[in-house]
Amino acid sequence: MLLGRVKKVISGLVALSMLTTFAVPSGMVKAADSSELKNPVVSKTETTWDRVVFGSYYSEVQEKDVPITWRVLNVSGNDAFLISDEILAMKNYNDEAKAVTWADSSLRSWLNDDFFNYAFTEEERAAVIKTEIQNNNFDLTQTDYETTNDYVYLPSYQEMQLKSYGFSNNILDHESRLAYTNTYLEASNIEDTDDPADDSTDIGAQWLLRTNGENRNTVCYVDESGALGNDYDILMTDTSEGMEDDNLCGVRPVLHLDLSKTDCYTVTSSFTQTFDPDWGGSDIDDDNVKVNLWSCVWFGNYYQSDEKGQTKDPIKWRVLKKDGNDLYLMADKLLDVLPYGTTETTDWSDSTLRTWLNDTFINEAFNDTQKAAIVDTSYCDSDASIKDKIAIPSKAEATLASEETVAAGDEEYCTAAATVYSSKKLDIEKDTYVEGSYWLRDVCETGYDESSDIAYVEGYKNYINCIEGNSFQATSAYPEATGVAVRPVLHLDVSKTNVWQNAGEICENEEINEIPYGSGTADISKIKSPTLVNDDYTGSETVYKVSTWDCVWFGNYYQTSSTAKTPVKWRVLDKDDTKNTAVLIADAVLDAQKYDEDGISNGWSDATLREWLNTTMYQELFSEQEKEAIVETDTTVKQEGDEDGEAATGSAISTTDRVYLLAESDFVNELYGLIQEDADVSPTCKAIATAYLEEKYPLLGAAGTVVNWWMRDKGYSVDSANYVDTTGTISEEYKEKLYGIRPVITVDLSKATLYDAGTVSSDGKIEEKAYPDNTTKDPGDNGNIGTKDPGIQNPSTGTNTTDNKTGVTPSTGNAKKTYTITYKLNGGINASNPTTYTEGSAALTLQKAKRAGYLFAGWYRDAKFKNAVTKLSNLTQNITVYAKWKKVTVSKVSLKKAKKSGKKKCKLTWKKCKGIAGYEIACGTNKKFKKAKKTTAKAKVTSKKITIKKGKKNYIRIRAFAKDSMGKKVYGKWSKVKVVK
Repeated sequence: MLLGRVKKVISGLVALSMLTTFAVPSGMVKAADSSELKNPVVSKTETTWDRVVFGSYYSEVQEKDVPITWRVLNVSGNDAFLISDEILAMKNYNDEAKAVTWADSSLRSWLNDDFFNYAFTEEERAAVIKTEIQNNNFDLTQTDYETTNDYVYLPSYQEMQLKSYGFSNNILDHESRLAYTNTYLEASNIEDTDDPADDSTDIGAQWLLRTNGENRNTVCYVDESGALGNDYDILMTDTSEGMEDDNLCGVRPVLHLDLSKTDCYTVTSSFTQTFDPDWGGSDIDDDNVKVNLWSCVWFGNYYQSDEKGQTKDPIKWRVLKKDGNDLYLMADKLLDVLPYGTTETTDWSDSTLRTWLNDTFINEAFNDTQKAAIVDTSYCDSDASIKDKIAIPSKAEATLASEETVAAGDEEYCTAAATVYSSKKLDIEKDTYVEGSYWLRDVCETGYDESSDIAYVEGYKNYINCIEGNSFQATSAYPEATGVAVRPVLHLDVSKTNVWQNAGEICENEEINEIPYGSGTADISKIKSPTLVNDDYTGSETVYKVSTWDCVWFGNYYQTSSTAKTPVKWRVLDKDDTKNTAVLIADAVLDAQKYDEDGISNGWSDATLREWLNTTMYQELFSEQEKEAIVETDTTVKQEGDEDGEAATGSAISTTDRVYLLAESDFVNELYGLIQEDADVSPTCKAIATAYLEEKYPLLGAAGTVVNWWMRDKGYSVDSANYVDTTGTISEEYKEKLYGIRPVITVDLSKATLYDAGTVSSDGKIEEKAYPDNTTKDPGDNGNIGTKDPGIQNPSTGTNTTDNKTGVTPSTGNAKKTYTITYKLNGGINASNPTTYTEGSAALTLQKAKRAGYLFAGWYRDAKFKNAVTKLSNLTQNITVYAKWKKVTVSKVSLKKAKKSGKKKCKLTWKKCKGIAGYEIACGTNKKFKKAKKTTAKAKVTSKKITIKKGKKNYIRIRAFAKDSMGKKVYGKWSKVKVVK
């Protein structure tokens, strides 16, 4: 309750004069004259909101009432939907620790009573439009929420993802949702964060949304990075006597303003929020994203797969620039680890690394013929007369800063993977590197010991930093710098065709159409300078198989609306003439559900989605007569990571169903027409949403657009299940996620009444025949009306190109044939797997590959990861196997409480993270955590007591970590900071 403050009525003129005192983040505002309010102007890199001044509120900073500035989210006639420019207050969602919805929350009462009456005069209150508010939980799966009528309220989880309001359309970090507290709240009242803005007046803070989370114990919020969360715990509120409540969160109200009441508000300058392309979330307009594509060549040999440095492998290089017969090359991987120089080093000209590259390395990596093809080049800025054959990249080349020399990628992609040999020297397990760090040849400045600091790409942070040139071991000054590697560059004269080979392409660290060493030619026409391609680029020689399915009408379901059912179109995946059955899959995504409501199922056998399909959907979709034609089908699935039919957590449980979903194994059944062995994505697997789905779950996607849909397999982790994403690629997601449903059935053709629905092709060609009912049939156009009992066939498959070759090594006489085994590692490191197989040899058991930051998910015979393989035997041709990876992702820990427990102890409580190896806790008396003490906690615990310093402010934060395939730790983001004294 606000106490004893007298509301001051401020005229529009005075309000304008006070605007000059507002503290707005520097560099983020553009002045704009606006005589007529309009909707937000949204582009890929910024959003501009019109603003008005309306009402006033008490400022702890200025110790008086100051005008409130509002951003315009939408204008409809005289109705303007507004959100406060800044966070105005810190409040609990509910003052009592109990489960509530927006309708019953104390925050709603406060906004519509105390705040409403304090912030606005009687005349201003009359200009606020009372609005009917629809309420729900964050994924729109719960419908028993009370509609409310409010003057002032909080925005919803869904509204904060609307492009039309100027916000990012995903839930990740994004600057469009950032909010500050400069004007109304003292910084000391905002909990410390580890954000760089801590030392400025631009304090970012979390702020509440009205939408409930998974249940009514939690609500949604926007965090200090602009990401959307759904786990603000209402039950953590503690307002008991003598307790300082640390569950307060920012309040950023919204309201509808009657623009006809022109005396009540004043139009002020617009506000433009620019978006950093390196921010955690995607751009607001993420259509037509471009990525970097490099041609690659094989040239020279060096130690890579052998950590002892006894066996050499061919070196792959990226082409940074093509100029006639001159190719500027950068090594694809980090080849070795050395210091840049000594304390006497001034720049590249006198660095010991330069000497090593042009003496030791060049003689180890290249023979005399190859060395003759390397062009002497000036790499030294201080002395152009100095020329070398081998160097390292510059800062400009590593960040695409130069338009003349396109290089390794923007800062997100300038990191590179280490080899087995160099990773041993980097000693990566001592730090959180996902990729290794490597030297650049630029000098930054003079260090504290009067030696030069040298630029380098800091691997796990994805940006360029500076370090002492003589450092490559951990030091007290740079404890994170366990190693800085060498990524050589050189100029190659490609007219010397006998020294190099084409190696295919790389698209932002993803291999595309790699040409194995020994299989390529020296064809300069296939080499090009780096280019930008669409992010769905799959290779210039990718072979897409175009599948065509017969379609039938069968059953009825809600599709055009939620009030009436219409006939359902199905694709024929398989017709079995022996059994007289057909396997059908819905042409569109018909509905949406969570795979498992609680996320605790072992897999398909006890998933709530399976039960829903065979009860609710089954009853809604088919008549009693149609049900008679549906065959009980064996739907037992082999779980991910299970080579012998047994899941990682036990034997697979047999299941039979009438309605089911596709399994991953169905995608390698060539009869179904879904397989895409040579493509990174499979357009045959895409499916669109219906109008009903958009009406029911608008965030899944608009009608007619491609949406995600569940499969029945469990994912690689126990918490996840497989789904088909919008590119047609099989991915995995937590089981509690709401995704589309594309049901599959098996019908008895002797009992089913099917009508011809035409054909559908994966290249987008549709030849549809209408359902032959009395209301739609056109007697004059019988050729487009489906007939009863069509003569359906299995899917047919063609290709969009004939360039699909399989290589076989020729043999002479009776000699045993030797076949090449090519490993598509996709950034990984091969184990001791052989590269050839001789006819008649024993079966080869493939060893696991390793990749920093990833878990190995198996070897596959195809790029779509449908046909798993563990052993190779009886080969009759060259073979390529593909390493499948699961990126290690670690959630940000939600640190709930940090309370003193005795004189020198503090008890921490946090929300448990899934799929991790443990937690790291940092505690120190320095706000920047210099010399902070670090302790660990086991993955299964959610609380721990730590030692703190008595009588001082102790800053505490926590992060989770997991382990990758190399046994290295991968850390998540630090939690929000708690302060205990």
